[in-house]
Parts: sequence; structure tokens; C-alpha cells
Amino acid sequence: MGKAKPKKAVPTKPTKPTPTSKKASSTPSDSSRPPKLEWVKNPDWTWSLIAYLTNHVAFRIKLFSDSTADASKEGRSKAVAKDGKAQQYATLAEGIFKDDKEQGLAYLQDKGRFATSVETRLRRLKKDYIEHLKTLGKTGAGLAPEDVTPGSSIANLVDDIKANWPWWEEFHRFWHKLPNYNTIGKVLSGDDSSTLAQRREGNVRRSGKRREDESK
Repeated sequence: MGKAKPKKAVPTKPTKPTPTSKKASSTPSDSSRPPKLEWVKNPDWTWSLIAYLTNHVAFRIKLFSDSTADASKEGRSKAVAKDGKAQQYATLAEGIFKDDKEQGLAYLQDKGRFATSVETRLRRLKKDYIEHLKTLGKTGAGLAPEDVTPGSSIANLVDDIKANWPWWEEFHRFWHKLPNYNTIGKVLSGDDSSTLAQRREGNVRRSGKRREDESK
């Protein structure tokens, strides 16, 4: 009996290479990113910003760019910031968040993130401020808060603004004389402001006299 012939090997189909998974992106996922700083939900941060700017006048003047005209009127040199804007925003961030109960630790861990957030917040505040100026028109936008006559149409408009933007008076004091912020207002000179105050007092006296005459 002859030997059985060996079976021919059946060629196997080449298997397709398993596609390799894409390389993980170096960009962190949304879940690993720190939460966005919600200024709108935390109005106390804006009030802390205002408090710092109010208490550090020289810093504020440099931050928002000093007016050459104002410096000349007050007999002083124009204030020029030695630090760049980035450092100024970092200074503000420290003043606002360093001792904050909820954000203090996060601030110490990533100061740059908070400085950037302050810069973004100020840009937003400036944008909102300019929009509110349009509501007041040239004359209203040029008046300092203390020069607005109570009960006037401008005062009523200001009240409407403050209902949705409560820090109107504070930022208007900071910005109403700065042409890079107050882009539409006719800023009154000292003499104009004095005349306006006298006119307002005269209106009050006439109104009081009219009421006396009517009661007789």
C-alpha cells in the first residue's frame, strides 16, 4: 500500500491590519479643564474690582490711561504705567481673589488664569458701558453722576441702567472723562459743571417758591 500524498496547504487570506487608535490629543478634555470663572453669577467679584480701583487711584489712572488734559489742569505730570497691562491685570487679580474664600486656593495654583479673566471682565464692562452711554446721549453721557439733576429725564434713564448694571455710577466716575471709554459724551469743563449746578439750584428754588405760592 502506497503512502498517502500530503495535502496541499490551503493559502489563507491575509488579514487586514487592525487600525490603530488615533493618538490622544494633547489638548485637555473639557472635564479636565478648570471651570470658567462666572463673573455674572458672582457680582461680589466686580464690587471687589471696583473697591480696589477706588482705593488705588494712581493705579487706576495708569490702568485706564491718564488724560493729558486732566494732568495739565491739575498741574501734575501725566501718569504713565511702568508695568505692562498683563502685570496690572495680575495685580488686580491678586486684590480680588487672593483672600477669596472660594477661589483663593485656585488663584494661588493658577494666577495667570485669573489675571486673564480680569482682563476679559474689564473688556466686557467697557463694552457694556459704551452701550449704556448711547442710551444717555451726548449731554447725559458727559455728566458726572453728581451733576445729574434728580427727577430729570436723564436721572430716570440712569435709574433704568442701574437696574440691570448696578455699578454704573462707579465706572462712570472712572471713565466719563476718558475719550477712549466715553466715546460719545460731551464732557463738561469745571466752569460748565459749576453753571449746571447753579442752574439746578435755581430750578429747585423756583420749584419751591411755586409750591409756596400755590399753597397760599
